Parts: sequence; structure tokens; C-alpha cells
Amino acid sequence: MRKAHDQSPDDKPIATTIGEAFTHTTSSYYGRSTISSYSHVESEKLYDYLYERDHKPYVCNLLKATNSRTQLEERIKKLHTTESLHTTGEWTEKAKVAYCQGVLEKLASDILSSDIAGKAESEVLRKSLELDGYVFTEGKLRRSEGETKDVEQERGEMLSLYVNLGLPNEALVRDCLNKSEEHFESGAYRDCVSNARHFLEKVVHDVAEAWSKRPNQPPLVIPPKTPAAGPSRNYLRDQGLISADECTTFASLHGLLSATGGHPALPDEEQARVFRRLALSMALFVLLVYKAKR
Repeated sequence: MRKAHDQSPDDKPIATTIGEAFTHTTSSYYGRSTISSYSHVESEKLYDYLYERDHKPYVCNLLKATNSRTQLEERIKKLHTTESLHTTGEWTEKAKVAYCQGVLEKLASDILSSDIAGKAESEVLRKSLELDGYVFTEGKLRRSEGETKDVEQERGEMLSLYVNLGLPNEALVRDCLNKSEEHFESGAYRDCVSNARHFLEKVVHDVAEAWSKRPNQPPLVIPPKTPAAGPSRNYLRDQGLISADECTTFASLHGLLSATGGHPALPDEEQARVFRRLALSMALFVLLVYKAKR
């Protein structure tokens, strides 16, 4: 989901919104049937929009000089990888990333501060920004003091560690992670939390199963028709990988992740954001324990 420079806002909703807002389509009709249509970027209108919001001349001209919506959106997306930035002189890679990140942040803030996007499009962008570590309040885009950056760092570390430890279900764990993120962006908060629970359960089970295959270790026994979550965490406790208190914490978290929506004082969106973070942290914890003790 996140791209090369994952500290920047996700470029796709920004590009799509600007492309939609500044592309004009002219159609020709015969009776009630459309016989032809032609789309073009409203370059002058786009330039004025950017200029009035104090974008640098380079950005104004870069996005103005496009012939189609596809080209316009592509240039915005390539800001994320710095490919749209053609520099002279001594620009370090870090400086390029910082410049393009600033452009994307300002484009996102301008969209949410103006009326170029509809309510639904603005909500998609806002939720995407939350996952990237930003909040939009009082007309300004602000970083969330590193919290969401830490979440994405944990996500990457957890997946990398899972693979490096030779655990067998990378595709399934990655799919649950991606679906959890996608459901958060779309507002399907129960599905977001459900997938967070699934990837945590899978990680715990896979660690328990891997430990059971070591020499002289007892087998992992999961009775028929019994969910693997309970026996797996109890096995890790009995083999000394986690303490009794830690096992209780995993069980309590499983209950929380299964009961999202059951906290009237807390909006579903906030539950999803917090519980997804907890699931990531606990999955990373059990992988780190397994790495240290195996």
C-alpha cells in the first residue's frame, strides 16, 4: 500500500481529486446519444488555483504543462518517488524527498481547505492522510507527532521479521494487513478490526506451530472445531515464550478485537485506529520474543 517514501501523504487520492477537479470534458450529441467526447486539462485554471495558494513556480508550471488528466495525475504521483522533480545543482536524495513531501502535504491541505472536492472525495483523502500520519484540523494539515509513522514502521518491521523467521503464511498475513488498512480508509471499521484480529491470530499460531516443530518440543494440539487462537497462546505460555500475564493480555486483546462497536463512548473510527495499532504491536512483540528465544 505505502510506497517508496512512506513518510509522505499517499499520492493517489490527491492526484485523483485534482485530476477530476481540473479536467473538462466536452461531448457532442446526436439526439440523446453521445457521438464523441473530448477531455482536456484546464491548465490556466489549475495554474491560478496553485498560484493563489502560494505554490512554488516550479510546481505551478509542472502541473500546468500537462495535456491530459492521465498525465496530470501521473506527475502528481511521481512526486512521491521524486521522479517529477528535475533539479540542477547539488540536491541530495534527502532534500528531494523533503521537497516533494512538502508539495504533496500542501496539495492535500489545499484540497481539504477548498471546495474542489466533494464530501465523499474529501473523506477518502482525510482517512488516507490519517493512515499516513496526518490530521487536518483548524484548516491546517499537521503530523500526528510520529504516532502513525510508528504504526507504519511497525507494520514494515513485523512483515520483514515474519519473513526472515521463515514463517509460512506471508501472503495471508500481508493480505489481512492490507485489508485492514483498506477497510479503515473506506469506513468499514468492523472489517478493519476483524482483519487486524486475523493477522494477529495468524502470527501467534504460526509462531506456536514453528516452536512445536523444534527438536524435543511437545506438539501444538488444537482440538477439532476449536479456534486456534486460545490453544496457540496457551502453548506459548506453557513453553515459556510468554508469561502468564502476557498470555492474559493476548486473550484480553482478542476479546477487544472481537467486540468492536461495543464501546458507546468511543466512535467506531477511533476504536479501529487504536485496535489496529494494538494488534500490530502485539504481533511484533510475539515475533521478537520468538526471534530471541529460538
